[in-house]
Amino acid sequence: MATHLAKNMEKRDKSYKISKTDEELRVLILQLQIKYTDKGFADFCNIVISRASKCWQSGLEDYAFGEKNFNDGHSKITVLEILNIVKGKGSYYDWSYVSYIKESLCLYHEIVERQFKLKRILKWN
Repeated sequence: MATHLAKNMEKRDKSYKISKTDEELRVLILQLQIKYTDKGFADFCNIVISRASKCWQSGLEDYAFGEKNFNDGHSKITVLEILNIVKGKGSYYDWSYVSYIKESLCLYHEIVERQFKLKRILKWN
């Protein structure tokens, strides 16, 4: 157990790949809620939470986005609570877990935006 905790602490000394402020993340999430269907938004949150959880639990520096592994509703609420969009139900989130989630939001949003740009470019040809 101590090894697991020590691994989680390793990332504190290194910078997370968080390219947006908390306010920018809140705006982004609110925009995504409007842009996507409820299911699409929940899928987005689920993939973000899955990646963040795997990184946090394993103490990994990088972990690729993969399959969604969590309940859609739970993932959506977790993201909304962490960004203070909805009032939390008294849950406490570990600092490093929150950082992994914010990092995952930034990275995954960048991937999704690149995918949309690529699709637009390919349609023009």
